[in-house]
Amino acid sequence: MLKMDVERYARQLDVVDVFESVYKKYEYSFILQSSKVVPGFSRYSMTGASIGKHMSVLKSNVADGYTEEIRADGAKVFNQNIFELLKEKMTKFQSNFEHDALPFNSGYLGFFGYEALNLTAGVKCHTSPNDDVMMMMPTSFVVVDHLVGDSYFCTIHTDGMGVCDVMPAADEILSAVSSDLKAAQVERLQIDEVYRYLTENAKLNFGKQQYIDAIDTCKSYIKSGYSYEICLSNKVEFFNEIDTWQVYKLLSATSPAPHSSYIKTPDTRIASASPERFLSIDKCGLIEAKPIKGTMPRGATLEEDEAIKEALRNSQKDIAENLMIVDLMRNDISKCCHGATVAVPKLFDIESYSHYHQMVSTVQGMINIPPVDAFFHLFPGGSMTGAPKVRTLEIIDEIESSWRGVYSGAIGYFAFNGAADFSIVIRSLTENQGKCSIGVGGAITYLSDNQSEFEETLIKLTPLISAIKACVGEKSTVAA
Repeated sequence: MLKMDVERYARQLDVVDVFESVYKKYEYSFILQSSKVVPGFSRYSMTGASIGKHMSVLKSNVADGYTEEIRADGAKVFNQNIFELLKEKMTKFQSNFEHDALPFNSGYLGFFGYEALNLTAGVKCHTSPNDDVMMMMPTSFVVVDHLVGDSYFCTIHTDGMGVCDVMPAADEILSAVSSDLKAAQVERLQIDEVYRYLTENAKLNFGKQQYIDAIDTCKSYIKSGYSYEICLSNKVEFFNEIDTWQVYKLLSATSPAPHSSYIKTPDTRIASASPERFLSIDKCGLIEAKPIKGTMPRGATLEEDEAIKEALRNSQKDIAENLMIVDLMRNDISKCCHGATVAVPKLFDIESYSHYHQMVSTVQGMINIPPVDAFFHLFPGGSMTGAPKVRTLEIIDEIESSWRGVYSGAIGYFAFNGAADFSIVIRSLTENQGKCSIGVGGAITYLSDNQSEFEETLIKLTPLISAIKACVGEKSTVAA
């Protein structure tokens, strides 16, 4: 029987430092980091890997129809879909791992790419050539409690057999992490500089005029009554390789976010500074989604910054966008909750980050189905699709003419204790087979101003492009 050993230390470790010193060398490893700690919202960070004789990694490409489990004793291929297999795994181990102090007592952790909607939404859209889903069971990991200042060293082992030799022990981790990361100075680019850098170093699925024309196409669908709101996205594909790890280190230091993450597999690297929660489920079954709609840049002075924040708070266009997604998320959450429990405790709240202000609402309920099933009903996140959801997914597929990949999917975990926590994959750099890309977009309504919508995508790209430029200079260079 698998069990978990936990050692607590009264020391708040930096998970970026721990990852680089201990876990980065392993093929399947991760960071989930609250690099912007918000009381009551983002308290914990963790890092670790799936290694040793108990490692388990589930991978799936929904177009190919396979689900593969990678284990220390070899890979297995299953006929069932990834959600069925995940539920089996969660049921098998959920009673073995008890630790009330931790939000995550192991489970399955990783990403769902946008094209997993071909399973969840009943819509046949573009397919990705890469894995749509990768979920690993961490067998060695560190959880940091930023509120209390403690760190927990967790290892999975067989009852009575001790910890597998290849797993780093607590004393090894403590001796490996020796210093704080030095925060690099990153030039904050203006949006015209961002666009220039993109045109010189990358291919855009939509150039400026093409994106504006695509907005007009969205508006024509809206005018005809097919949709109320369409979340249009653009894809940036870089010509040369970029060191995603170096970019992540810069992002965590210069653009902190409550749902930062770094995922590493043999084929994929994801560096994300996401501010948006897709869903969380606590051990009692409370589900929460925090859709974001409405983005404005930070001001150069305190007065200007407050004026911009107030303008966002009173923007009828952004309020309309946010309200439509809140209504969609209330509908999605009601499918997996006791109806009377669905509520919106925060509507049109303003949250501020290093480069922008955002309008965020909160939707909650009490689930009456397993967390994996709740995820299935909600995916993909309504803030990345539009409303009504199914018809808008079809419209997006037609207009964008390409797969999105991990962008606008979800990163997070299902814990054996019944909890779950996933972010929306935005503000993220993804590497597949050495090729790097960024997805970016915004919600289009009939009131949208085309030029402003395009500029909003550049605002969202600013932290990432600033970090990339700081890492590789004016021209992208092959990573070392």
